[in-house]
Amino acid sequence: DYSLNVLVSDLEAVADRLELDKFVLMGSYRSGPAAVSYAGSHPERVSKLMLWCTWANGVTHMRTPGAAVFDRIFDQDWAIVTRTIASQSVGSEVAAIPWITNYIREATSQEAYMAAFVATSGHDVTSLLDQVECPTLILARKDSDGSVISDARQLASGIPDAKIAILTGDSNWPFLGNTDEVIAVIDDFLGEGKPTAIQRAASFPEGMAVILFLDIAGSTALTTKLGDAAYREKERELDAALRAAI
Repeated sequence: DYSLNVLVSDLEAVADRLELDKFVLMGSYRSGPAAVSYAGSHPERVSKLMLWCTWANGVTHMRTPGAAVFDRIFDQDWAIVTRTIASQSVGSEVAAIPWITNYIREATSQEAYMAAFVATSGHDVTSLLDQVECPTLILARKDSDGSVISDARQLASGIPDAKIAILTGDSNWPFLGNTDEVIAVIDDFLGEGKPTAIQRAASFPEGMAVILFLDIAGSTALTTKLGDAAYREKERELDAALRAAI
């Protein structure tokens, strides 16, 4: 059973067994919605949340050509399926294809993978995003396939005060590509890294602050053209994009 409720129950069981009072939770790819749901329903236990190359709505994510192609290959030979998954997920890190392929084959069966894929593709935690109270970091790689960047921005616009980091590279695996960048961003979020040159240069004399004012040119005409709901959605997208740039 790979339903969202069961995956959240799995998280609860592990946290209880390890007697974790408060901990950092990281959800990556298809485990992201379960991590969001757990963090929203257990604010007393999750100190910080990190989301890697994941999404809030699996149905929307699966509408992209890169994701939808898997629906058409699952009835093929398992060797073909696993190599296709590996090739799609590593991006330009092609040297990793053989061992990622073997990793998938050793970790699961074709039937189990298909069942998990179908179930998690239907997970939707959009309505739960605003229930996440803990500091949240959303990570994505800017050249990844499909809707990874737009998915990240949707998460950032829905989770209060979330931070978004768009990293270099195109692999869906955090341990491939520019791993130093990944580690530095995570260390900074967790407060465990050394101050970077940019952070040191950005320190101001006591009492100083930077205030950034923004305006949308022609907002009245744009609201009339798009309608209130569509315009607000564009505003949220802009906020997420600006947050990433800043």
